[in-house]
Amino acid sequence: MTGIDLLISGNAEALKEEVKKISLVNQAKEMPSAEYRGYLSEEAGMEHYKLLAFISSAYAGQTIYEIGTAMGNSSLALSYSPTTKIISYDILDTKCVITLPKNVEYRIGDFRLDPEVLKSPFIFIDVDPHDGIQEQEFHEFFLDNNYKGIVMWDDILAWGLKDWWPTLNHPSVTKIDISAAGHLSGTGLTIYN
Repeated sequence: MTGIDLLISGNAEALKEEVKKISLVNQAKEMPSAEYRGYLSEEAGMEHYKLLAFISSAYAGQTIYEIGTAMGNSSLALSYSPTTKIISYDILDTKCVITLPKNVEYRIGDFRLDPEVLKSPFIFIDVDPHDGIQEQEFHEFFLDNNYKGIVMWDDILAWGLKDWWPTLNHPSVTKIDISAAGHLSGTGLTIYN
């Protein structure tokens, strides 16, 4: 079973066992804050960073997107596979990464204006505020543009997303909760067919 097959299998416990094997020690060195370095060391099911590294390896040689750079932890985790190119979008530059990974490109702006984003097989979304409003707009963008790929949503069990995630339904979308292998506040996948 490939990494992508395991990711979309719905077997979060088997996925968690694979994700546990990953170490982000090298990536953690690039965060100046001890608090943020610590997040990169947390186990799957508490934090989602090792899961992101696993995904990076599953998409080796491809370009994937991160929406919501924030401090830069997720892009550091996604840089785990040096052959995976990551394009990370945010509306503000708040990252605090010491040495920028060579396979990560940071951009400021609305990812929906990037004509290449819909060609990416994988998109990770973690934006503030977690209100379900932005996420719904993004979901509709993917539907309206016939996106074919996987979107991973952070924090589906918390804040406004706990009300939004259960309503995310569409006949052409498969929805999977992989929180056991991801973030304590929830990690969900939508597969757009």
